[in-house]
Amino acid sequence: MRSPLVAFTIYYCISIGCGSTEATTTSSPGGGGFEQQDASYDTSGFVDSSGTAGTAGQDGSAGSGATGGGAGSSGSGGSSGVGGTGASAGFGGSAGNAGGSGGTGGASGQPCTTHDDCPSGNTCQILLDTNQSALEKRCAPLAGPNGTGISCTQSSDCQSGLCIHQRCSAPCSDFHDCTQAGTCKKEMVTLGGIADSFDLCVVLPCANSQACDPGEVCSELQNEGNQLVAYCRQTNAGGSELGSPCTSDGQCASLSCPSWLGFCTEVCSSPMDCDSTSPQACVDVFNNGASIVAACAPSCKRDADCSAGHVCKIATDSASNLHRFICGPGWGSDQVGVSCQTSNSCASGMCLRNYTNGQLVDAICSAPCNTGADCPVGYQVCVDVEMSTPSGGGKQTVRMCNHP
Repeated sequence: MRSPLVAFTIYYCISIGCGSTEATTTSSPGGGGFEQQDASYDTSGFVDSSGTAGTAGQDGSAGSGATGGGAGSSGSGGSSGVGGTGASAGFGGSAGNAGGSGGTGGASGQPCTTHDDCPSGNTCQILLDTNQSALEKRCAPLAGPNGTGISCTQSSDCQSGLCIHQRCSAPCSDFHDCTQAGTCKKEMVTLGGIADSFDLCVVLPCANSQACDPGEVCSELQNEGNQLVAYCRQTNAGGSELGSPCTSDGQCASLSCPSWLGFCTEVCSSPMDCDSTSPQACVDVFNNGASIVAACAPSCKRDADCSAGHVCKIATDSASNLHRFICGPGWGSDQVGVSCQTSNSCASGMCLRNYTNGQLVDAICSAPCNTGADCPVGYQVCVDVEMSTPSGGGKQTVRMCNHP
């Protein structure tokens, strides 16, 4: 008589037509098939790569310095103007700070604590004082195009002239002055050989949206070296909430809709981070080939838990070293009962192999289930299956549809 199930192939495929571990693997355009081998063998594979980052725009040219004001009458200081860069001294007086329209001995630009203290077209910047001997904060024309929190490679990329930890920074008094999940903290600034510490907005990576300020979501992915790092960003007003079906990033409040997932998502560290009206799992979603970032996905135990057009398919939770079931477009197109002995195109990503006396009887596409009623006619036996964990160093049990 036929023995209980003794072997099980899990298969992750980013597009239809990827091969199983027992046949030629056909890589998908998005980064290749992701497969894991039989429970009695090693477990290996990879997740779909994230999209290629766009090319950075070219730096703008530096603005010309303003010319210093002329001498004021009777040695009186003229009114200070908006600071420019490298202004000339007025006749008989000291150099005007950052060039303004000041008279003899013109005062420096307006002192400031944050950008809010400065007039339109200006930001609060850290500059050398009049004597070129110390650093101070004062208003000055925009030093670059990018606002606080935007990626940068050099100071001239930023309106404030401050590029800290590859993000545009700005002076602050507390975190309310910061955007893009910026934290107000002490940072050293060096200019003209002079160094001093200032309270600055510093943008730090996030592990979930709870780390972000109100109105922000943890969903912006950046490649930093060989690591994929998540940051907070402003939510997309009017976008669909976490767990909503989607076909493009712009449809989501999080601006994140992976095509293979088909649902609005955001970065997470555990299911508790996924604040949604529907049950969510925290699974591997983003990958740059060297690191993985987990994100929320609708969880399921059977196909009936998923909306029309979606199936309950297998996914990996590397942080917990477990496989999870999530709703989404099928990994392949083959339904329960279709042979997967030579290739695996199962919608669920799971190929079940049955043995009798150690001999392979058949290999069929299966699906997760709670009871036999969750399975199609002819395959209404819901059995416990022991399979390898993602690391290959442990075992976990799942329930799957099988024939009598």
